[in-house]
Amino acid sequence: MKVIGMKRWGKGSLLIEPHREYDLPEKVALDVIRRGVARAAPAATQPAVQVQVIEEAPRDRMMKRPRGRPRKIR
Repeated sequence: MKVIGMKRWGKGSLLIEPHREYDLPEKVALDVIRRGVARAAPAATQPAVQVQVIEEAPRDRMMKRPRGRPRKIR
């Protein structure tokens, strides 16, 4: 799916820069669009099904759980 970058984001092979066009796999493209990092390229026509995927509530974030050694309670 073709997307156009809107801000510099990501690292390594998945680096998105403004005003650049990228051809990403469907799942990645939808995630990037949802984050507001890129927008769908105008030429790409998407079926209604994928539009609904974007509308869904974002995934529940796992509770921020501290990792490593627990703090000493004084």
